[in-house]
This record gives sequence, C-alpha cells and structure tokens, in this order.
Amino acid sequence: TVWSDIKKLSPSAYQMLASFSMKGEDANDMMQRLGDGLKAAEVACEWVTNNMDRWSKWTTVVCAAGQQFDSDLGACVPCPLGSYTPAEGALECLPCPAGTRQPKAAGNDVCLPCEQGTYRPLDHPAD
Repeated sequence: TVWSDIKKLSPSAYQMLASFSMKGEDANDMMQRLGDGLKAAEVACEWVTNNMDRWSKWTTVVCAAGQQFDSDLGACVPCPLGSYTPAEGALECLPCPAGTRQPKAAGNDVCLPCEQGTYRPLDHPAD
C-alpha cells in the first residue's frame, strides 16, 4: 500500500503526516467557513496563515545544495561568498578551504581549486 511505503519514499512527507494534529474547534471553524460559501483553498490558506506557530512544527525544511536555512526568515537562503554546502539538507554553510575559489558570488555547492599560479588566503573571500 502507499501508506506503508511513504516513510521510505518520502521521509519529510511522512514526518509531516505523523506530526499533524488539528484542534476540533479549528476543524469546526473551517467547516463553518466552508458553509458560509468560502472555497476550500481560501479556508485552508487562512488557517495556514494564522497558525504558522503550529504547522511549522510538523514540517522539515530541506534546503538545496548551495543554501542554508535562515531561522529568522523561515526559509532557505544562498550561502554567502566564501562558503558552500555540497548537498541538500545542510543546516549551515561551510567555509571554503584555503586554495579554493567559487564559480558564483553566492549559492555555491562547491569550492573549486584556484587556477594555476594563483592562491586564496583563508582571510579572503573565495571569489
């Protein structure tokens, strides 16, 4: 069945579904709003907007390679110059080692070796 495989196929979806809970009063309020003629998407969006403190505990943010999670923004942001994340899911960017450079100004998932005859000291961004 689909449910028995969801933990293996999509761990983040499984975690969200396993953590999901809704108060009866919230469900009753949502049903009332539907009865008043609002569309289901409008009612759901309103609930999500007004209850971020509850549903954000159900989710796990997985940032792409080259990004880190910014808890103040509640979103993934590109790694700043001089840092990188090599794979998705990193919580923070890693500093590029000495002797490397970066192909982009931000959002890097790799630090490349410096070109022959050049170098980068540790105290200088990897540009």
